[in-house]
Amino acid sequence: MTATPGRLMFEHVGLAFTSPDRVRALLFESPARNFGSSVPIAGLAYEVDRANGWVQASGQWWWSGRYTVSADAVGTRIVQQTFNLATGPVAVIVPLTVGRGSRSRSRQGLQQVLDRIATELNCRTEILP
Repeated sequence: MTATPGRLMFEHVGLAFTSPDRVRALLFESPARNFGSSVPIAGLAYEVDRANGWVQASGQWWWSGRYTVSADAVGTRIVQQTFNLATGPVAVIVPLTVGRGSRSRSRQGLQQVLDRIATELNCRTEILP
């Protein structure tokens, strides 16, 4: 995996009971759909790294979210990570200010991605505790 874009704030993990190739094809075809929109959102930069199996969006001055897709014994592991991009002294206050509530929103985002995978690929998915 390539370097992370910033300091990891939190991560959530889900499983899809289908092949990683199918999940990658779905998630990489339209990156904005992984972050709650059917079209690119102004102010967000999207990046897909097919070789390392991830798609991410970065925006505002402090945030980046990444979905990494890899093989798992049941089929596919999807890891959602949220990074703090802020630098300097302000990086310390991000989790206490604009980052508040991001943990639950990112878990909900992963659940929405898993629901989309289940519907569009007709397979079982689950979010891990």
